[in-house]
Amino acid sequence: MGSKLSVFLRSRESTIIGRQRLVFFLAVSVMSIVLTMSSFALHPKTPALTFVDVSTVIITALLIFLYFKDKINIRLSITAVFILLQLELSAQKITFATIGTPEASAFILQASFLSLLLITLSLVCFLKYSPTIISVISIFTYMLCLTIDSNIILKTFLPVYLVVLIGAIFYDLFTVRAVLNMEVENTNLRQEIMEFFYATGLDEESLSDIARISRESGKSDGMRELLSRMDPSIRARLVGGLSAIRQEEDASRKSIMAAFPMLTPAQVTICQLILQDKKLAEICKITGKSEGNITSQRSRIRSILELGPDDVLKDVLSERLKSYLEASSN
Repeated sequence: MGSKLSVFLRSRESTIIGRQRLVFFLAVSVMSIVLTMSSFALHPKTPALTFVDVSTVIITALLIFLYFKDKINIRLSITAVFILLQLELSAQKITFATIGTPEASAFILQASFLSLLLITLSLVCFLKYSPTIISVISIFTYMLCLTIDSNIILKTFLPVYLVVLIGAIFYDLFTVRAVLNMEVENTNLRQEIMEFFYATGLDEESLSDIARISRESGKSDGMRELLSRMDPSIRARLVGGLSAIRQEEDASRKSIMAAFPMLTPAQVTICQLILQDKKLAEICKITGKSEGNITSQRSRIRSILELGPDDVLKDVLSERLKSYLEASSN
């Protein structure tokens, strides 16, 4: 049963957060329908509250249907269910507030705790904006209940309730967004890995073996192992592509050295990377030099080329190199 559930979740959602949202979406939706339907037998309802509860059941079932028909995604589905349930709780609390009895106040507190549960689930599912929306609705509803029924029990619970809801809002605004940004980065990384597997004909097991071989031996051995495991046609295209890139870079380097004979080999390398639109951090990583070293070299290059403060190094290099190549071709 557990394996079937795992296969189902993976077939519907590709990310961990997506699968987690799906579990809560199904659990909360089914429980909501069951509890709402059973509540009709537990206590009498006003016509307005009956309309709200029946509408909640119908809309929840519709959201489940739309999700499994791939009409809406899991984030929209679970967000809609949580906000829908909060609106139902708000309607119940306002209705109980009009009754004005101690029992009704107890129902309001019970519904308020259920609102906190919805907010907690929204945070666990990392639903951006959903905890804030539910918190704002909860605050507005609770204050309206106090206006209708100024009960001492409700007044006593108000400060604690406000602190928890405001805390949930701040947590949503700062922490949840950071986690979602990490999810986007992980998704992009996973996509790049899958594209690498597709391009090389490798799989995850092969890549793990190559990484282990690289750690145990040298980089060249790991590269040989990588190439040996590739599809022959892909390996040929990769090697040919790398050779073409190497030839192009060698030709570019020779042109820069000829156009700027006053520069040292290290300075030529930096110029070549600058012409490739590499940023300072990328140049440092490629050359293995510190930012201070690269910055100092750039200053030396500008001085050798007699550039002014307003001159852009890349533009000057590009223009002079173009002029040199045109003169050489003539």
